[in-house]
Formats: sequence, C-alpha cells, structure tokens
Amino acid sequence: MRTDGWNLDPDTFPEDTEYPDLYKGKYGPTEEVMEKADSPLDLLFFFMPRSLWSKIAKESNRYYDQHLNERIDRMYRKQREKADSNDVVGSDGRPPSRFGRKQSAGVVCDGNKRVYFCDRVRPKHYPGNTLTCHQIWHIKWNNGKDRPRPLVGRDIQMRGLGKKRRHTSESEGEGESCKDGEDDDQAAGE
Repeated sequence: MRTDGWNLDPDTFPEDTEYPDLYKGKYGPTEEVMEKADSPLDLLFFFMPRSLWSKIAKESNRYYDQHLNERIDRMYRKQREKADSNDVVGSDGRPPSRFGRKQSAGVVCDGNKRVYFCDRVRPKHYPGNTLTCHQIWHIKWNNGKDRPRPLVGRDIQMRGLGKKRRHTSESEGEGESCKDGEDDDQAAGE
C-alpha cells in the first residue's frame, strides 16, 4: 500500500457483487450518529452492542467480588499505618485501645508528665489550620522546644485525661444534680 496508495489491485480484491451499488449515492454518518458526535462516550455507547455491555458489567462485578477482600485489607492497612504514624515519641508500649478515639500522648518537660493531644484538625477554631494538635507539637514546634511564647503570661495548660462523669437524668430533679467539678470537690473535702 505504501507504493500503490489506496488503489487496490482488482485481481487480488475483486469488486463485491453480493451487495451491488453499496458505495453509490449519499454515504457518510447518519443524522442519528451526528447527534452523538459531540461526545466520544456517547459515540462509544452508540456503536457497542448491548450484549457486550452486559458481559462487561458481569465481568466487572465478578472482578469486584473476587478482589473485595484484597481492597478491604489494603484500606485497613492504610488506616493502621496512618494511626501508627501518629504514635508518640514517649509511648508506653501498650497497644492502642480498641474502643473510643485514639489519643496521642507525648512526654514533655521533666519527662514524667504526659500531655494528651487531640487527633483532629480544627479549622473552624483556627482558620487556615491543617494540622492536628499532635502534628503541631511534634512537627511544627519540634517536640515543644520551639513553641511560641505564651500570651499574657499564660502558658500551655497541662490537663490530664477526662474523668468519667456521672450523668443524671432530668427526672431525678434539678436540685439533686451537681456540676461535674462540684462532685470532685465535695468528695475531696470529705
């Protein structure tokens, strides 16, 4: 074809007599095809037989079902890697709790106190923030060594974990219920 171009040898490729006058008259894309010509995806759907699409759908579903466990394992591994990457420098070696939110603890100051950092980004409270408290402390502030000076003489408040609180129902009466801090103060004073 390189030497002769598109002209075919009539001896090798005789004219098809089964469909006479096939290439005479108006030919080209129909109006129906021209309506779909704007989108390549529409053209693909137009020319592919429906039976082929149903086979493709079956095979896609079969492939999805066959590889579901692998995908779940990968997603679980990524979650664990993300959680493990937030592990703290001063971790006590215990496995993380299976229930509740994971809190990251870091050893600061004298080495005996633990500070518990939240593991959530809080962009509403601090506009433009994309880091968790843990990342701010360890990455941005270099494990607390480069932290900014306190405002108005007030340093970072070291708080322990929250205590279990007794919840009272409204049916017991409002006079009997106390604030959480008052229960602790009364118990310590007695």
